[in-house]
Order: sequence, then C-alpha cells, then structure tokens
Amino acid sequence: MAESHQVKGECLRERRAVRCESSTCTRVRDECECAHSRTQVVLANNSLSRSATSRSARCLQKFASSRSSQSSLEYLLVVAITFVIILPATYLFYSYSKESSYEITDAQITKIGRTIVDSAESIFYSGQGSKTVLELNIPDNVDSAQIVDGREIVFNVTTNFGISEIVFFSSVNLTTTSSNCNANICNIPGLASSGLKKVKIEAISKDSVKIEVI
Repeated sequence: MAESHQVKGECLRERRAVRCESSTCTRVRDECECAHSRTQVVLANNSLSRSATSRSARCLQKFASSRSSQSSLEYLLVVAITFVIILPATYLFYSYSKESSYEITDAQITKIGRTIVDSAESIFYSGQGSKTVLELNIPDNVDSAQIVDGREIVFNVTTNFGISEIVFFSSVNLTTTSSNCNANICNIPGLASSGLKKVKIEAISKDSVKIEVI
C-alpha cells in the first residue's frame, strides 16, 4: 500500500510538472505571439507613417508645381493685357500726333498766305513804288509755293494722305521774278523750304504786285 501511494504521488507530481511545463510553454508562446503582434503593429505603423510622409511630399510637390504653373499663367495674362492696352494706345497717340502736326502746319500756312495776300492788296492800293518786307517762318512739309493765273497763291503741303493744296485768292494781280514763271504759273522757290524767310512785296506797276524772297 505504501508503495502504491508512493507511486501515485510520483505520478501526480509528474502530471503537475507536465501541466506546469505546459502552462509555462503556453505563457511563453502567448508572450512571443504578443511580442510578434506588437512588432507587426509597429512595422505597420512605420509603413503607414512612411506612406503618409511620401503622400504628403507628393502633395506638396504637386501643390508647388501647381502654384508655379498658376504664377506663370498669371504673368503671361498680365503681359497680354498690357500689350492689348499699350499697342492701341500707342497707335492712337501716333495718329493723333501726326494729325496735330498737320493741323499746326495748316494753321501756319493759312496765316502766311493770308498775310501775303493782305499785304499785297494793301501795297497795291498804296500806289506804284510802295513796298514792304515781311518776315515769315515757313513750316516743314511745304513742297512748293506758286502764283497761278496772277490771282492765286498755292502752297503744296505733304500730309499723311498725300499732297494737299492750300489756296489763297487775291483781288489784285500778283507776279514774281520772270525767270521763275512758265505760262500762267510762277514758282516762288524761297517759300518751298522751311525756316525764317524775308519776303519783299512791291507794287511794280499800277496793274501788279511783285512777290519775291530776298
């Protein structure tokens, strides 16, 4: 009996040892599995973090590229609008300047022509031998000055539209140096160039007044 109890006791101790060893192995295995799970979680978190960082970097690059493209587009748009405004304005200013220049020339020629005709009529009615000297500032663009049919003074002026004639009518007979006359047309060469000119107007007879540049 004693031996039987002894054998039974040893068997129980062996079972406890086996259970104990089995329990220890289970805990170790559980701990290993937990550690492995934590490692996988950490690796997964690291992978997610790297993936998020990579996506953020790509987003930032795309955003920077988009901003750069938008800035370039805005710059081109500003340049285009500037050209659209400047070119017509420049053309209008140029056209206005040319037109203003012609208007100034026309006004100067009108004043010169009226002065010559008025002075010639005054000298004519003052009698033969009467004379006067005018100082006239001839503008640019005057191509020629002529006496036509003894009663007209014609200035040919260059404009944007070609040659323009400015005509002044006299109530008295006008003439100039005979060498400058051909049939019914007499040229006054001195009035065909710009600058300050001295023009002598003289009643050479009871019928006509002579105009010449001195």
